[in-house]
Amino acid sequence: MKKIIWIAYLVVLTCMVAVMGYFTLVSYFDSQKTSSISHNGSLGVVDQEHIFSRALVFQSLNNEAEVGHKKFHAEVIKVESELRTMEEELKKLEAATDTPSEELHNKRQEFQRRLAQLEQLAQQRKQQLQSEYNLHLDIIKRNLEDAVEKIAREKGLLLIVDSKSVMFNNGLDVTDEIITDLNHRIASVKFNLS
Repeated sequence: MKKIIWIAYLVVLTCMVAVMGYFTLVSYFDSQKTSSISHNGSLGVVDQEHIFSRALVFQSLNNEAEVGHKKFHAEVIKVESELRTMEEELKKLEAATDTPSEELHNKRQEFQRRLAQLEQLAQQRKQQLQSEYNLHLDIIKRNLEDAVEKIAREKGLLLIVDSKSVMFNNGLDVTDEIITDLNHRIASVKFNLS
């Protein structure tokens, strides 16, 4: 689950950085219509993987997702244990020849109902965790976009691209500045899991 979340989050953030580069460029040109560009054609580069691993908010996001997963997993394990006990009791009743068939039928139905509830609970918890993750990822994305735009303006950069997407990198690396700015904007997130 953690690996799937991590992969999905990398895909989303890769797309996000590409879009941020475009919007940073558009915003920069809009704000500079009347003035000249200080570093004509300057290019900034950023190491996305470094941001994902070093920015405090991404560490917090991953930690919250892991804590939420463990919490929900423990809840599901508890219900599974109760179901195993019910199943064992049901088998004992089936083995006993003196158990009325109506009582046995009712116990089977109760077991099936509880099993369906467990499946529903697991699905609800998975959706709740994914919803919280996506909510906070959107918040982080907006803050990251703002950080990239701020650094681009401060440095007079026309464009900031991921260092992995260029073959020759002669641009100004602004990764650490973006991490610092992002850490000041939002250092942690807290999932609301009930």
